[in-house]
Amino acid sequence: MEPGRKKTDWLKERWFYCFAAAVAAIVYLLLFDRYLLNDIDDTWTTAWVYYFIHDGQTKDLVFMEQVPEYWGVRFFSHLFCWIYGGFLSLIGFTRANVHLLSNFFMFAGFGCWYWIGKRIWKSKEMAFELVLLLAMSTLFLGAANKGRSDAFIFFLQSASLLLFTGQYYFSSVLVLCLAVETHPIGIMGGCYLAAYAASYDRELFRLKNWKALLRIAAGGFAGFGFYLLMHHSELFNISDLSQVLDAPSNFLYMHFFGRGHFPWRYWPDLFLFAAAAIWIVHSCLRDKKLSFPLNASVFLLLASFLIRRGNFHYALFCYPAFLMLAEEAFGKLNVKKIPLLLLFWIGLQLPQFCFLYYKNASCRDYDVYLNFLSDAGFPSDSIIYGQPADWFGLQKYRKFRSLTHFHPPKSKFYLIEHHETRYQQPDLKPVAPEGFRLTVIRSIRLPSGGEICIKEAVPSR
Repeated sequence: MEPGRKKTDWLKERWFYCFAAAVAAIVYLLLFDRYLLNDIDDTWTTAWVYYFIHDGQTKDLVFMEQVPEYWGVRFFSHLFCWIYGGFLSLIGFTRANVHLLSNFFMFAGFGCWYWIGKRIWKSKEMAFELVLLLAMSTLFLGAANKGRSDAFIFFLQSASLLLFTGQYYFSSVLVLCLAVETHPIGIMGGCYLAAYAASYDRELFRLKNWKALLRIAAGGFAGFGFYLLMHHSELFNISDLSQVLDAPSNFLYMHFFGRGHFPWRYWPDLFLFAAAAIWIVHSCLRDKKLSFPLNASVFLLLASFLIRRGNFHYALFCYPAFLMLAEEAFGKLNVKKIPLLLLFWIGLQLPQFCFLYYKNASCRDYDVYLNFLSDAGFPSDSIIYGQPADWFGLQKYRKFRSLTHFHPPKSKFYLIEHHETRYQQPDLKPVAPEGFRLTVIRSIRLPSGGEICIKEAVPSR
């Protein structure tokens, strides 16, 4: 029997689970490669991978050429580059293919959480519901349709916890180290391991299970050895990391309160998680036993204050614990079966998905846009400045630079201007380079609206 749940009509539950799974599948199919049309991280991360694979370049030249200390993939992400780059070299460095890989790793992570939930709750139904809650979150749908490494890290963290629940301690910690090598935020996965030990293996949590501790240490040493193998040439430059870090902040605060567009849209999530936490704390104090979701949530919350990074994308790695907390709370409240939580969650997320589909589905000229750029016939050594999304049509030009950090060169260059297109960065202001004569050499009006102009910029003197 699941915690706090009475016998229910399994046929009715099965019908609802199938309905929810069908809704999730439709959402992922309709919004595949259409979640965001101008996401800067699609280019930012994919350009790292492309130039790492083709040129062995570890610095960020497209966005941060003027900031040589910026790490690019100097200190992290070599495994990510090899895996994504290996597949993309076979199937093509397109935005859709990048999103396809992210979807694959996201669903692999969901599979891990199904088995994790099954081991913790001893219930297929609750485990499957957890997967549906994760899948129907805008955070996970968004990460599955971005070029960022978040989906890959999520999979590694999930696999690490799954191995840990099976007492494969060496493999678990090694996989966690791979997540950290991909990005330092991968260390958040350690909160789940610690929470599991605190909940189900107190001897290990109190550092008294020497056999397990030796395996954990061996996995850590193996992971550190892998890191040295990948990044030994940059070890003496590690101080560069501190020179380009953002101002200290908290990513959970930024997720719930600091977003630039619709900052209130995650407040219902926060209310749900806070209410669930209050009820679970009350239940745990009564039963004198802390649950895994509560332990994990507390550890993750503490880690968010220690890490002090303000990138709201990192909230993704806390949501499995928060959603497990909500699932346990709704089960213990006996609100007619936990699927009511799933119904509430779908009702909360579905309007956001419908808005995104309404906003982006009619925009079907992406290939027209990229073909216009790739057929422009720039000389091979041309310096080109454009919108981040332009890179996917111009990746073969090694001197393409994003207008996000515009530094006009001293010689002739080409400028790609977007006028109210769906692919431009909304916050990126037009540039007017002084001392250059601008000539329009090519332009196109897109069916989805807006115009793209390619201008030749020649020094006036």
